[in-house]
Amino acid sequence: MPTQKTTKKKSASRRTRSARASKAGGGRSTNGLKAFSMHAFDATKANMMGKLRDEGAAHPSFAMAGTGGIANLDPETVAQQYLQQALASKSVPALTAPKPEGVESEFKSLGTETVPLTGTTTVKFRQTLNKIPVYGSLVTVELDDANNLVSMNSSLGEPKNVSPIAKIAPAEAVKAVK
Repeated sequence: MPTQKTTKKKSASRRTRSARASKAGGGRSTNGLKAFSMHAFDATKANMMGKLRDEGAAHPSFAMAGTGGIANLDPETVAQQYLQQALASKSVPALTAPKPEGVESEFKSLGTETVPLTGTTTVKFRQTLNKIPVYGSLVTVELDDANNLVSMNSSLGEPKNVSPIAKIAPAEAVKAVK
């Protein structure tokens, strides 16, 4: 049984690692997912958010907004564009789409929600690999009323040695459950 002193040292070490990961904008959480977070009102992330904003005009996904701009697009489309831009940007090195065994991560929308308290809209995405959802993964993109990026939070997984081919047939699985 560990002594109280050993337990305190371990807890302090975990807090230090967590604080370092938080400062960098990303880190490995205890559930094996890689966490990332940035917010427009976080002074430590202001530089990153500013660079993303500047890059946005030149990013190909925003070119389709046309003369009306992103304010005229639906929040889900804009959030997907911000996510793809952030994943491709060198300005956000802590946010990368895992490519286990060379397979590209994709992001499937889980829906849009308006947050009355803040007047913002959140769009949530689930990470998929080979069209299979990664359990526990989540990306949340928050937009203001003009569809400008307010924040982005993610927990992404990189499962290894997981085959996309089922080991048993769906009918056999149903039979086993019954």
